[in-house]
Amino acid sequence: MGWTRVNVTNAPAGQTLPSGSAEPQFGLETYNLEGDMARLQTKGAEVLQQITEVPGGVKIAFIKSPDNVRLELLQPAR
Repeated sequence: MGWTRVNVTNAPAGQTLPSGSAEPQFGLETYNLEGDMARLQTKGAEVLQQITEVPGGVKIAFIKSPDNVRLELLQPAR
């Protein structure tokens, strides 16, 4: 059986999040961020932030999920 990591966070101190944000925001880990983002967009997901590589090689992207919740998809560094 597989597993799923769920990350629940708030905006960094002193920062606000754009439209499509809710407190807290949720994050899901994936090992195929490009493929998952493409699939979600074909199903009508609204992209809030395109795929970005952050220090350490981690890739992240954000979509707007139902109820105006900001959903983070995260691909660990390989």
